[in-house]
Amino acid sequence: AGKVVLDAGCGNGTLSVGVSDFGCEVLAVDVSDSVTRAHAYAQRKNNQRVHFVQGDLTNLPVKPESVDFVFSSGVLHHNPNTLDALKVVARALKPGGKIYIWLYHPEPGLKFWLQLRLRSIIAPLPGPLKRAFVHTWVVQAMARQHLRTALGLNDAYDRLTWHERTVDLMDIYT
Repeated sequence: AGKVVLDAGCGNGTLSVGVSDFGCEVLAVDVSDSVTRAHAYAQRKNNQRVHFVQGDLTNLPVKPESVDFVFSSGVLHHNPNTLDALKVVARALKPGGKIYIWLYHPEPGLKFWLQLRLRSIIAPLPGPLKRAFVHTWVVQAMARQHLRTALGLNDAYDRLTWHERTVDLMDIYT
């Protein structure tokens, strides 16, 4: 309570709103227009402690040494230079502040290799083309999920809604 937290790459804002339940102020930054929907989500929750800003983590619109905590979950490696993004985000911390960073890790196997290749093709495309790809891909992903469910072969992660699967695929491929 009473602390300032930077959510570096807030996405849909769900985690930002959840963190603010501890009584802190949260500055939630994301490069995408997801901050607009995230802000609407926070407003529906009547949350006044989360402040959404559309901004680039490598050119962070935050004063140095201005936040008590930084967290960035599954985001920094999506920047052209992960280390540069980390350095910029870390400068926002007050002396003695805490930082939590989580990055994706490579997974062995053909599936991960194919995802990397597809991402290298899809990520540079204009936004509408990226979304078209993902919306096409989500149809078959949901069909496979329903088949695995019918066969009793899936776990909790494999029971996503259409929207959740779309967000997941956007993250994987863009």
